[in-house]
Amino acid sequence: MSEQKDSTSVTGEQHSISVPTYLAVFGALMVLTAVTVVSAHIDLGHFNIVVALIIAVTKATLVVTYFMHLRYGTNMTRAVLISGVIAVFLLMGIAIDDLRNRHTRTYLPFIGALNGVRPPNAPLPPHPPEE
Repeated sequence: MSEQKDSTSVTGEQHSISVPTYLAVFGALMVLTAVTVVSAHIDLGHFNIVVALIIAVTKATLVVTYFMHLRYGTNMTRAVLISGVIAVFLLMGIAIDDLRNRHTRTYLPFIGALNGVRPPNAPLPPHPPEE
């Protein structure tokens, strides 16, 4: 009749990560930081941002997995992390789409508006009441 469950979900037991693992992750983070600095001085054209994002995602994954103990976290914790990552990607996608389409025929701001000139066929703004 008794169910056998994972000990972490029942007792809230903390997992410990060994010191050599922490040192290995720290070393990997330092190497990736050095790669970031070196790659910043190399001109790769449009691939600079791709390399920087790959390094940043790798470093973030190491930090979240080991230093924030997500490796031993519950499924709910992982779901919250994944939903946050999806939200970030959606917002980045919207911003990138906006930047890519800003100078197309579908986005034509009225330049004269900055100089106080009204566009043709625009209604007059309402006048404030006279006192």
